[in-house]
Amino acid sequence: MNDALQYFLISWTDPKLLMMAAIGTFAGIYIGAIPGLSVTMAVSILISFTFKWPVNEALVLIAGIYLGGVYGGSRASILLNIPGGPAQIATSLDGYPIAKRGEAGLAIGLTTVVSVIGGFIAIAVLAIAAPVVSEFALTFGPREYLLLAAWGLLLVGSLVLANIFLLIFGLSGIKLFAKVVETPKRILLPIILVLSVVGAYSINNNPMDVYWMLGFGVLGYFLKIYGFQVGPVILGMVLGPLMDRSYRQAMLSAGENPGEFLMGFVTSPLSAGIALALLFTIVSQTQWWKRRRSGHRPLPA
Repeated sequence: MNDALQYFLISWTDPKLLMMAAIGTFAGIYIGAIPGLSVTMAVSILISFTFKWPVNEALVLIAGIYLGGVYGGSRASILLNIPGGPAQIATSLDGYPIAKRGEAGLAIGLTTVVSVIGGFIAIAVLAIAAPVVSEFALTFGPREYLLLAAWGLLLVGSLVLANIFLLIFGLSGIKLFAKVVETPKRILLPIILVLSVVGAYSINNNPMDVYWMLGFGVLGYFLKIYGFQVGPVILGMVLGPLMDRSYRQAMLSAGENPGEFLMGFVTSPLSAGIALALLFTIVSQTQWWKRRRSGHRPLPA
């Protein structure tokens, strides 16, 4: 028990690791807040710089960057209606309308507190689930388990520390970030456009991605003019590749036999339950179901 607590508190008792956690979280928040710069990009670049660093220092810094960057994307979602990543799409749907009412500080503050609470819950789940998941690594020996346990405790301790810094830094910069909505559009829009172009290009270093970005920007503009909800379109773009990949895998497992593929939804209890829930969700949105629920019947012609 004492050894476990010692590994957990490594990043708390070492001043250098404490500073690394603070710097990483602070930098992650402001990197994630810049449209076009993702936390994945920041961590990828950081790994190349910290490759020869001591393991503890590199791990603590990366944990802070990642935790702060995931949260930092909410700033652009709230103030500019530009999600910093897929995780911030829901934040833009609720946070941006609040910012337009002149309550950007309130939206950022609520997001900060909820993010910290969610972070602690996620860290607790990680600490509980990690030993269970590690039992599946049957090829590991005692030495490997010892190293994994020490690494896991250090990681959990670093994430808890980074989450505390997230609360401190997240709440301390609210007034400064809230001023963004007061910036004239003639200054703000060119900056957003440049950052978006840089972000789109840097993902694959492909100029064609920039053209795709501009095309979807024009499409989004017309969708907004004609009253279409952009949220479902973004959700479809995020889930579409997952659906396509899962469909191909399911068809391959069924030997590319459509009949066997469809029977899988009936023979598997889990698939049958999900399919029924999906069917109910679709039917519940029809006018027939709504009239039935309200007790109204169409009058005879």
